[in-house]
Amino acid sequence: MILTHDVTCRACGYNLRGLSPDGRCPECGQGIELSLLSDNLRVADGTWVAELARGLRCLRWAVACGLMFAPLFLVVLSGVRGSAWIYPVAGFLVAAGALGGVGCFLVTLGERRGALARTSRGQRVRLAARWVLMLGIPATTLFIAAPGPWPEGTGVVASGATLAVGGGALFVHLARLSRRARDQRLATTLYTLAILAAMCGVLLLVPQILAWAFGPMRPQGLPIAIVWMVGVLLSPGIFLQLGRLRAAMLENTAQAKTRRSR
Repeated sequence: MILTHDVTCRACGYNLRGLSPDGRCPECGQGIELSLLSDNLRVADGTWVAELARGLRCLRWAVACGLMFAPLFLVVLSGVRGSAWIYPVAGFLVAAGALGGVGCFLVTLGERRGALARTSRGQRVRLAARWVLMLGIPATTLFIAAPGPWPEGTGVVASGATLAVGGGALFVHLARLSRRARDQRLATTLYTLAILAAMCGVLLLVPQILAWAFGPMRPQGLPIAIVWMVGVLLSPGIFLQLGRLRAAMLENTAQAKTRRSR
């Protein structure tokens, strides 16, 4: 049996048409079977997958820190300033946010490997997750923690927009990676988290915009309290799902090494 249609080697771009699926690429030596697996992570660049795994580990630690210090997050969001102990808390929150930012940067790295360095269907989602989170998290921290000329509630709007767009896009990106790792159940869970992130972001965003237009709602802090509670309840599950995705990635990488060594 030989390939009767055009198949591109995922390592070097060589046209494998006319060759046996059990053979190897005559240009680079990679197994042809791996190129037939389409977007499976087993045929992806191992270095890239390892960077994704490191990013997921950073995100897991950021989620864990957020869960442990959830009451202090609520204090900062409530706008309490002036007491001496709030500054170490703010410093810790900045450090946790930086850890999450590093995780977002690593987990949204583009695939780069010869013919694989191409625009994929998830390119826009990946870039949206990267830049909205990388810019939105520090902007939100600035608006909430530091007084300035911006209107009251700007931090809430910034956090809502970041959560709805950046958080939703990040979970969609992770869901697509889960599908490439052949874990459809995990992908479905992450798609659900993307919807919840978008809904929570809108819940923060819309009431504050309406408050600017028509006056504050009563009770004024209800949307923040709801989103905070949802975040606390979902954090353990998010921590576990990120670990599950990381394990699936590392397993795919190990299988790829085994196949290439044969």
